[in-house]
Amino acid sequence: MHHKIIYFINTTTGFMSNYGDGVYKTTDGGNTWVQKSSAQDKYCIQFPSSLIGYASGDNGILKSTD
Repeated sequence: MHHKIIYFINTTTGFMSNYGDGVYKTTDGGNTWVQKSSAQDKYCIQFPSSLIGYASGDNGILKSTD
């Protein structure tokens, strides 16, 4: 079973973790998504701001600053 986690930091910018397919970002409210990470083990994401984010998975925790 594949799980998708979607987290928006405001009305236009959001992130999606698609288990088995990486992490994606949208800047237009979800109309289009751009893959930001192809790591396949990400299953939990948190973005406290538009420039700082965290993703955790089987291989540990990653931090993004962009």
